[in-house]
Amino acid sequence: MAQNDLTTLTAVKQYAQTTGAGGSGDDALISSLITPASQSVITHLNRRAIIAGPRKDVFTGRGGYLLGNSRALRYQPVISVQSLMIDGCLVPPIPPTTAPVGSGWSLDPWDGSLPGSVQFLRLSGYAFTVNTFPNNCTVEYTAGYQNIEEWQVPGSPFHITPQSPQGLLLQDNGVSYANTGAALQAVASAPALGQYVPPNPLAAASPAAYYTFNSGDAGNFVNISYSFCPSAIEMAVRMWVADMYKYRSRIGERSQSQGGVQTSSYIVQDMPDVVKFALRPFENINFLPQ
Repeated sequence: MAQNDLTTLTAVKQYAQTTGAGGSGDDALISSLITPASQSVITHLNRRAIIAGPRKDVFTGRGGYLLGNSRALRYQPVISVQSLMIDGCLVPPIPPTTAPVGSGWSLDPWDGSLPGSVQFLRLSGYAFTVNTFPNNCTVEYTAGYQNIEEWQVPGSPFHITPQSPQGLLLQDNGVSYANTGAALQAVASAPALGQYVPPNPLAAASPAAYYTFNSGDAGNFVNISYSFCPSAIEMAVRMWVADMYKYRSRIGERSQSQGGVQTSSYIVQDMPDVVKFALRPFENINFLPQ
């Protein structure tokens, strides 16, 4: 499975009802369909990715303190902003002690809902100024669907399975101790004290949805951060892959007669309407033109 896949082989097989005897024969075929379907969905949604990661917006300021003091960032939801440059000058964040009336920038926090309301980067004492040169404003930030859960490391086998209430866990984004904020180190196997093995839910062989810790960390509280795919998007990908999988037995056919008595008709579309309907709320259209 590829890093940006948005569903699992097991989920597609369950939906397509291929989990019975002999159902594993098409595993390679189904897996080969998941990656292009996932990428097509990301493209359709006008997103770089679902997984949380670095983003950059470069644009020309609009000028004026009424029109130019706020900006809807291109990729949502926004987790954090690393830097804002206007006319080559670094704009500082508004200190928490003076927010929201200090001088600098502030970010509307993600409300945690899906698909999420539009977040604005807002300025106080500054403006996204009009400049002689285009693209005078640059914002570097982190965006994507990410969740953080606090857990206490249990006893043997020292596994934590995140609840992931909003969708499929896709990628580990780090673990830290809840009391100090110190980061634990991710390793491939046999974690030592202060280390952990992240989950690999998209692995082709032996996928695992849990974190594994060292026995010495039992009883410690940790914050687990991970990227997830919203359930509606994952289901849309699952349905589309299953549809492509079934289509291979009737390639090019729009209808089929059975003994001249009954005719079955097929809907042939680039993307099934039911998939488009599920994806519509997540289409990334709420940003200002570049």
